[in-house]
Amino acid sequence: MTDTFKTLWAGWVIEEVTDNNTAGRQPTKVYFGGDTGYRSVMDGEKEDEVPVCPAFETIGKVFGGFDLALIPIGLVFNFFLPDRDGLLIILNLIALTCRGNSCLLFTVLPKIAYAYSKT
Repeated sequence: MTDTFKTLWAGWVIEEVTDNNTAGRQPTKVYFGGDTGYRSVMDGEKEDEVPVCPAFETIGKVFGGFDLALIPIGLVFNFFLPDRDGLLIILNLIALTCRGNSCLLFTVLPKIAYAYSKT
């Protein structure tokens, strides 16, 4: 917990186990991105010039794509993936469907909505 900017929090893959009676249907696959990032942009750097994490493309290729990707999309005070990086991760993962997941989003978003309602 004290190794700031040195730990990549875990993600995982869930793949359906099927028997031989699935009539050629591919097993359902889900990717959970955990608490992740696509690139690290420091002050003064241009986002488009910063290298991206190649792991998502590798994961997409190794698993042959996903039926569902759960990733922490949503720019809330720069805590989570900006929408653009989330879209790039979805494309790298070869995901057919994506859902954003973020417990902090649900605790911070009402405060943001309330602040905007006062303007």
